[in-house]
Amino acid sequence: FPSHDIPVTLPTGAQNSLTSMASTFSSCFKLENVTLPSSMTAVTSLASTFSNCYSMTSITLPSTMNSVTTMSSMCGSAISLRSITLPTSMTALTTTGLNSAFAFCYSLSACTLPTSINAGLTQFNSVFQACYNLRNVVLPTTQTTSLTTITTPFLDCLSLTGITNADKLGQNTVGGGLVTASLLYSI
Repeated sequence: FPSHDIPVTLPTGAQNSLTSMASTFSSCFKLENVTLPSSMTAVTSLASTFSNCYSMTSITLPSTMNSVTTMSSMCGSAISLRSITLPTSMTALTTTGLNSAFAFCYSLSACTLPTSINAGLTQFNSVFQACYNLRNVVLPTTQTTSLTTITTPFLDCLSLTGITNADKLGQNTVGGGLVTASLLYSI
């Protein structure tokens, strides 16, 4: 199959003002790779942006994209996704920001969440559900105190062998406690 890389080119005026990319590439079944330009600094929503992109193997979000408030279902069912590069500074994620973000990404083998996502995040539900090949996850290094709901973030992660910084989320006693109930469910 030929590569189906799509460079994202926006008019100059739109690059700094685009705020939502919700469902932008959703169900682009043959799209394989996306690298978003660094000029996209105002984006706040990536909800379902790459959902159902069955051929997607890699995604690179620019380091300048740090105003994102939601990534809910961002890559849901991107079954071929092997790698994703997230900005290291994403301080704006709020409420349901990561719910099901990588759910059903069967081919994803590792993921590092940015250190700075903790501030407003209140829910950490089904984030990596059914990521069958997920082996290693690096969670933020700072204590998360705003979480109120943690529900099976690693359900059916059959290959999971390592979760770095799990104790930073485990201090929250929600749903029986993250580490004892939900997090280690599939290890």
